[in-house]
Amino acid sequence: MTYILGFKQPGSAAIISDTRITWGNNASYLAKGDNIALKTGFFFHGCNFGRVGSAEHSRDFITTFKGGLRGVKDTIMGFWQRFEEFVKLYDFPKSPDSHFTLLLSARAFGEPRFFTLDSNLGYLKDEYKAEDNYILSFGSGKELLDSYLVDEIIPKLKQLENDLATNETISKQFDGITWAKLIVTLPPYYVCLYLSEKALTFEKSYLEKYQVGGVFHFIEQTVNYEAPQRPAIYIFSSANIKTNDIYSWVYRVVPVQGCLHIEEYPSVGQGSIDSTFFLSDSASRLDILTISDDELMDAINKELKLLPFYNFCGLGFTPPQYRYIRGGWFTTKGKEEDIFTSDNKLTQAIQQRINMNFDAVKDNYPE
Repeated sequence: MTYILGFKQPGSAAIISDTRITWGNNASYLAKGDNIALKTGFFFHGCNFGRVGSAEHSRDFITTFKGGLRGVKDTIMGFWQRFEEFVKLYDFPKSPDSHFTLLLSARAFGEPRFFTLDSNLGYLKDEYKAEDNYILSFGSGKELLDSYLVDEIIPKLKQLENDLATNETISKQFDGITWAKLIVTLPPYYVCLYLSEKALTFEKSYLEKYQVGGVFHFIEQTVNYEAPQRPAIYIFSSANIKTNDIYSWVYRVVPVQGCLHIEEYPSVGQGSIDSTFFLSDSASRLDILTISDDELMDAINKELKLLPFYNFCGLGFTPPQYRYIRGGWFTTKGKEEDIFTSDNKLTQAIQQRINMNFDAVKDNYPE
């Protein structure tokens, strides 16, 4: 299971997902799993997807339709109509363990809008709402995380929007990107930061018992294009109050070649990579089972070299009681040396930002 969000803003729609996959006992607290699943991707021209439920049967559905489009040329509306007809004719599985739901963002009708497809029902449901901003949620994480989303994340996003709209100097901290552009660009990154903060730190074990976990990431759509998020870095910190030592855990997330490249950096020797891996799935990249490992890794490494080391960098806390401070920025030219020194530690500039965050909440430090 999982936690998938449809995040709608004026002119754009993002699908946000964790990376948890589970197997075994159907009782959520007994299920075993790992944070190795890619559940979002480009579906067809004009449409992105996110999926919850049966990984096998949702994959079969997606790859069957994708496979039938090889060599086909059509308009965005033409592809959507082909998909509608495919849904009508598809023989959906009926067993309880084969159930899945797809969240789709589509621009066949102009501005992106969400649709859902429940395999038990076998038809598309238009999730259109008149509001400019709204969020849809799906998966086993709904019960645990929807209240956190409504009570804590959304107010922070509103405060961010207010800060950007009322403080012209803030845009200067983001390579001069206009506040109007930042208001639409930043929120999905912050949602991923805040959800990853819970899924990767203090609440990690608890959330994984309920089949939610790993780093959160997103794919977005506007009236003109579909695209994965830009490279992002999430830094989560904790402090030893007695010794004044601060420890940080760093995650780098980069969608590349239809896969998701993830780097994890440990708190000791910050900058020495603890693990590097990429997530892939034939639903997200149809040829993943036929392309050679060497060819795929060569393509991934070439693209990584062309991309900025990061575009978004977000700062968070491991202790939940300190999480009311927001920290993050967006750049068009983020470099590795902005984050790490040559001896594999956080740079002084990053460390100072982290220290400032802890100074801002030091009155609430436990004795």
